Amino acid sequence: MTPWSLRKALPAGFAQKLERKLKDAHYLELLKGGYTAFVLKTAGGIVGYLLALLITRTLGAFSMGVFALSLTVLNIGGLAGKLGLNSMLLKLAAEYSALGRWDLIKAVHAKAMRIMVPLNILLSALLFLFAPLLAGRLFHKPEIAAHLRIAAVALLPAAIHALNSEGLRGIKKIREFSSLVELPNLFAIGALSVLLLFSRSSRLPVAAYVLGVAAAALVSQVLWARHSPSSNQGARAGISNGRLMGLAVPMMLSTSALFIMHWTDTLMLGIYRPEAEVGVFNICSKVSSVTSMAIISVNTIAAPKFAELWGKRDIASLRKVVRQSTKLIFWASAPVLLAITLLPGPILGLFGGEFRSGSRALLILLLGRFVNSLCGPVGILLTVTERQKLFQNIIFLAAALNIGLNLVLIPRYGITGASMASTISTVLWNFTCVYFVRAHFRFTTIYLPFRRFAGGVKTQGA
Repeated sequence: MTPWSLRKALPAGFAQKLERKLKDAHYLELLKGGYTAFVLKTAGGIVGYLLALLITRTLGAFSMGVFALSLTVLNIGGLAGKLGLNSMLLKLAAEYSALGRWDLIKAVHAKAMRIMVPLNILLSALLFLFAPLLAGRLFHKPEIAAHLRIAAVALLPAAIHALNSEGLRGIKKIREFSSLVELPNLFAIGALSVLLLFSRSSRLPVAAYVLGVAAAALVSQVLWARHSPSSNQGARAGISNGRLMGLAVPMMLSTSALFIMHWTDTLMLGIYRPEAEVGVFNICSKVSSVTSMAIISVNTIAAPKFAELWGKRDIASLRKVVRQSTKLIFWASAPVLLAITLLPGPILGLFGGEFRSGSRALLILLLGRFVNSLCGPVGILLTVTERQKLFQNIIFLAAALNIGLNLVLIPRYGITGASMASTISTVLWNFTCVYFVRAHFRFTTIYLPFRRFAGGVKTQGA
């Protein structure tokens, strides 16, 4: 079918609206980049679920729980090891690439590497030494000390992988960035499949993941060298360490708070409940996160686009792209969310009969995902428009609430309590960010698709 015949087949009003949108350069870039990221993220998500299926079907809920706890500790160490430098590189790479200043991008990347490499070697050594203390005193599970020591090896390659990935995202190499995000899981599947031929130890998933991260870090370094153009300009003296850390640390703090919110449930379940229950909750969280693929995919291209427009102080275009992003997120995530809501038990049963017990927790988590899709990329917007400290404070408030709710709800309700805590805190930070976006930019990001049938209230207007 030709474009002309397609246009004739569509209703006149819809065809005209579609034609106007396709003439919008910002919308086309958002749509093209978001589509590419969505396809690759979906493929990567499938790889992630295949890894979870491989673990649960061969080693059971206990091994899945231990794997989740080990990755949680690894991610906590990774936050300190990255220092927010990966997020800082994303912001500056987007701004500098729009100006053609590849010399500055190279300088920022090089300085970040010089900080991250020795720092992560030190953190790996500390985690390796104190793993028995963490396993015995914090989790009351001395048997997972060996798992934590294996995970410690992954800190440096994980930091390099994160820095290079965000750098590629900043210069709008969306295909490469999206491929790299799930590459550790892909390599881990291969490594675990081989290791399972020789053993059924619960340590194997952690060891396979470490091998996967190391291989992904090597690939990311090759891709960064290939796609970051060389420059003869000497800009190193023009970029101070103070400015870099002034941007990076607030981003690290807000990312840390988001991490705390996301992983506090797993950590506190690990303290109060058996490993198998941790494994069930981890699978519920993974399944609910399918609905976030649209958010992550659109944010992949939206973040550098927001940073570019903010760097030019083009507020009108920024506002327009934010609205378009929210609509894309909602319509891409709604069908998946509906499908999981209708079939929580059968979907969880794919991982094994013992995982069906998490159906109620999954439904509660889905409510938080739904609110996230309605509110759009509020966190990204605040972060790249030099309001990262505001976003940091909002997330810390929500994280504190999450911790308090988990302390109260997990001992009594188990994984259902953990899901309640997660959803309540997610709703809080999303709506709080929406309020401050409205206050600072005079528009709201919330998208309500059927608002015309409810009185014509403009929820995205100024």
